[in-house]
Amino acid sequence: MKETELAQHFVDYLAGFDLYFEVDYHRCIDIVALNGNISAAYEVKTSFNFKVLEQAVDNAKYFNFSYVAVPDFNDWMFQRKLCETFGVGLLVYDAKKGYNDVREIVHPKLNRHADNKKLRNKLREYNKMSLPGARSGDTYKVTAFQVTVEDAVRYVRHHPGCSIKEMVSNINHHYGSDRLAAVNLYQWIHKEVIKEIRLENKGLYINPINK
Repeated sequence: MKETELAQHFVDYLAGFDLYFEVDYHRCIDIVALNGNISAAYEVKTSFNFKVLEQAVDNAKYFNFSYVAVPDFNDWMFQRKLCETFGVGLLVYDAKKGYNDVREIVHPKLNRHADNKKLRNKLREYNKMSLPGARSGDTYKVTAFQVTVEDAVRYVRHHPGCSIKEMVSNINHHYGSDRLAAVNLYQWIHKEVIKEIRLENKGLYINPINK
């Protein structure tokens, strides 16, 4: 089973929460769930290992609750003890069950000091469009850069010949300032990383193949 397929079972289990996927918050987190003023992070992996445990322990510093989410197997004694020791939760998916196929084996410790206001400022609508468990470069992983490019292409399509400065000042972008956005987007257009847009006589135009 692929990680993206496994993740969908946990998404279904968490359907009552406000969910965000592939969230860049101190690190890339598979699933972030909000329930009022409570936040939880879920790291989905196809097997329990020390890497996923380390990720969950790190997430516990920034969320009210932190979980490892993995497939079920026969003996959970050692994994249960590790999770209890480090204060992280353990969710497992049992493929043999047709109903209630996800269960919580360990409930995580509550971190009362999580800065959920800071977290909410990092969440974006495009996080809801990503596929949890998708890796960098995967078609189903929507990044902040992709969203910026889509907004840039949309603006240039309706304002052919505009300057980079004009475009940047009229779109939503993920850079820290308009100046940084202009410098970086100019570079990626010039290097044809952004293939949809070309620079001609200091004006921006959509490449014919993308019209």
